[in-house]
Amino acid sequence: MNSRTLVGLIVVVIAVLAVLAVVNNGTLNGTGPLNFGPTPTGTQAPQGASPLQQSGENNPTPTEQTLENEVFLDVTSQGFIPKELTVNTGTKVTFRNVSGQTIAVASDPHPQHTSYPPLNLGQVVNGNTVSLVFDKSGTYNYHNHLNPSQKGTIVVQ
Repeated sequence: MNSRTLVGLIVVVIAVLAVLAVVNNGTLNGTGPLNFGPTPTGTQAPQGASPLQQSGENNPTPTEQTLENEVFLDVTSQGFIPKELTVNTGTKVTFRNVSGQTIAVASDPHPQHTSYPPLNLGQVVNGNTVSLVFDKSGTYNYHNHLNPSQKGTIVVQ
């Protein structure tokens, strides 16, 4: 095999692996170190929540409420900002990963993640976002499964 054919073959293999990684939420088999069930697709919402959404779009920078029904939470290398957030029912909370590494948003307690399963949003690579609409009032504690010392609370009124 000549070097030109070999380089072409390597490029094709890398492209296929990249597509598989994107389709399977950053893992080749879709399960990764966390497996909270099917990868969120935005087509079916967990009970008590509206569809999940993950994107790499640039969103507004404020962590305070930017639209009437949308709030942004930043996840930095130091943790969630703000650590406690109070919103009204029906508010879309978008977690923006600006930590420099992959995070995994999960409901408490660690490692069972059973207090509010719709908040088990799975892995989010750096620069991407994941969102959840909170349709049910309550207090929801969560953490970064990959760094459980990073914790936060969302109070829905």
